[in-house]
Amino acid sequence: MFLKKMNISRKIFTLFCTALSLHSFQVVYANSLNYQFTAQIPQNDYDNIVRPIVNASRFQFMSFPGASSGRIIPLSISAGAGVTYFDTPSSAKTSLSTYTNGSADFPDSIIFPRIIAQIGIPFGLDIAVNYAQIPNSKIELSGVGFQLAIKPKLLPLSFAARVGYTQIANYEPFTASSTNAEILIGAAIPFLKPYIGAGANWSNASTNADFTNNGATIHISQSSTWTEYYGIGGIHLTFIPFIGIDFNAQLSESQTLYNAKLSLDI
Repeated sequence: MFLKKMNISRKIFTLFCTALSLHSFQVVYANSLNYQFTAQIPQNDYDNIVRPIVNASRFQFMSFPGASSGRIIPLSISAGAGVTYFDTPSSAKTSLSTYTNGSADFPDSIIFPRIIAQIGIPFGLDIAVNYAQIPNSKIELSGVGFQLAIKPKLLPLSFAARVGYTQIANYEPFTASSTNAEILIGAAIPFLKPYIGAGANWSNASTNADFTNNGATIHISQSSTWTEYYGIGGIHLTFIPFIGIDFNAQLSESQTLYNAKLSLDI
């Protein structure tokens, strides 16, 4: 009865928020991302453990690939909350079980919120920032990104090139960071704007620390540097003035990320 009294835009907004809230409690808050190494770890298993979270930390605009300046004044502002969701690969769970004490509590799926702010200035340039803290851990993500967008005058299309950098803090026992770049094309039509694209992120992680297991000290000195290529598909919805709703999926050979964002766009 409650939903029947709402118009379609309010229904979408309410279901969006409810689904994210329920899923967050079911997937994340009963588990932990904290763990310690219990044995020397080969390179391949180290890669299996660090790459899923570092890949998911890459900078996210979660928005249509179009210039956002000039709606009301030359300077535009978008501020919102987004979420990133991904499943933990089975290879990561296997390596965690063999070389750490965290396999029993490590979640099968992870969802974490982001704060996303974006400023559009003339000439199709946007500047954005991300901040996130992954629940049930000390892991913090902070990053900055830039977008250059072009819209041809005679075509209902928009093109954009994006770059972003993310620093990962408190991901014990690792230090890590990620840099990504994307090229996108979108259909610049009212209310419902689909887009597709491709991207790559260049990431690194390292560990240089001592761990104690059964009274014995184990020194882990390991590092990993890699490149991941991914495809992007998404949609931007604007049923309510100045309110943006975004969904996208990013597919790579190793994992799929799902993103959603609700924002106030002025």
